[in-house]
Amino acid sequence: MRALGRGLLWFAVALGFTTLGAAGAVVALRSGVDRPASPPAAAPVTVSAPPATDADVEIVLGPEAVARAGIKTATVTVGSMTMEVVVPGSVAANSYREVKVAPVAAGVVTKVNVELGA
Repeated sequence: MRALGRGLLWFAVALGFTTLGAAGAVVALRSGVDRPASPPAAAPVTVSAPPATDADVEIVLGPEAVARAGIKTATVTVGSMTMEVVVPGSVAANSYREVKVAPVAAGVVTKVNVELGA
């Protein structure tokens, strides 16, 4: 009988803490805790006539919109450019086209008559 009473007591305590935590979350969400600031209003963007089939489209941005978008301009200069791109990666065999060759009898394979890519 005592075990049942203690079990109910612990259940009531756990239920009370759960209710208290839920109420705290509701209060925090309603008061705006951890609510991100609203983004600033976008500057008006002027677009010329709607594009035809292959017509060019011109978009005009104001100085504030350019700064907010992080667009930077620079003067064109003559210089050298390297054509090298360094990226991380790994090379692995194609498992779908790889075949394991096992000899029928014990011994050493000295030559395999197969053409590469065949």
